[in-house]
Amino acid sequence: MTIRYNPPTGWPQRGRAFNHGVVEPEGRRLHMTGQVAWDSNGALIGANDAEVQIRECFRNVDHILSAVGCRRSAGRHLVADDLLSGSR
Repeated sequence: MTIRYNPPTGWPQRGRAFNHGVVEPEGRRLHMTGQVAWDSNGALIGANDAEVQIRECFRNVDHILSAVGCRRSAGRHLVADDLLSGSR
């Protein structure tokens, strides 16, 4: 069974058809959606400040990891991919 995680500490899904994190049926791999610098109310954090935005993104990652009983320091791989990078 696929398990979907949408921790209440993360930013809201209102009207969005996705899950913040999905654990594969085997329970060994967590996939996360792209994270943005939004707080739990959906407000942008750190407008015009990339460092503040990056910190908020990683806080959101930490919320998802916590929801599955993990933490960033325990992870083996962090893969970042920007699918739009070739179109900019």
